[in-house]
Order: sequence, then C-alpha cells, then structure tokens
Amino acid sequence: MIGLMTEQTVDFTLSVHAKLEEATRPVFRARYMTARQWMQCDELVRKAAQQQDNQAGLDALVQAIGMTVVGWQVADEAFTACDMARLPDLLTFAELWEVMYGALEAQMPGADERKKSASPSPSSTG
Repeated sequence: MIGLMTEQTVDFTLSVHAKLEEATRPVFRARYMTARQWMQCDELVRKAAQQQDNQAGLDALVQAIGMTVVGWQVADEAFTACDMARLPDLLTFAELWEVMYGALEAQMPGADERKKSASPSPSSTG
C-alpha cells in the first residue's frame, strides 16, 4: 500500500535476522514519510556515511532512523516504541544500517503496486 497519510505504517524484518525462528525474529515498524521528510532523512544518511567521527556518524544515523522507525515487536509480545537513545546499545552498526535501509525499502511500492499505477484508470479507457 502506498502511504498517503504519514500515520500509516509498514512492518519489515532484517535479513541479518532471517535465520532466527519466526517466534524470536523482531519485526520493525516504520512510519511512511512525506517527500520532504524523505529528503531530510536521505541527507542524514549521507552525513552518517561520510562522517570521519564515529560518534557523529552514529548520531546522524540514529536521527535518520528516528524519522521513520516507530518501534518493533517480537512474536506475540506487545509492540515496543523505539527509544532512539537506547537503539545503539541494542543493535550492531550493521543492524542499524539495515534498519535504516529496510525502513526506506519497506515504504517503496511493491511490484504489484507499480503495475497498478502504470495501468490506465477505468475512466480514461472509455
């Protein structure tokens, strides 16, 4: 579903967690971003990647993640809202980057949605 309202969310998992049993695999939840928010997030991601100072890069990455990721859930446990200050203590650098890119990818239209948007509307065919 293409997010038309930024209150809509989408769930995604990380490939680094693919080997975990489904009952223990975390599912992350991202809020759809507007185009302007996407550009701001992209700027933070670029800043994080280009930083020579690891702490400054980490701060920029966590700030970018905070623009979209709202929390996670494991199996039947309750949804947990993200505490961005704790995120670097819970995840590795690789996982943080995958959360960021996973959240962005999850917001992109899937193949079915792209096909539907390329089809002419019923009102234009007649």
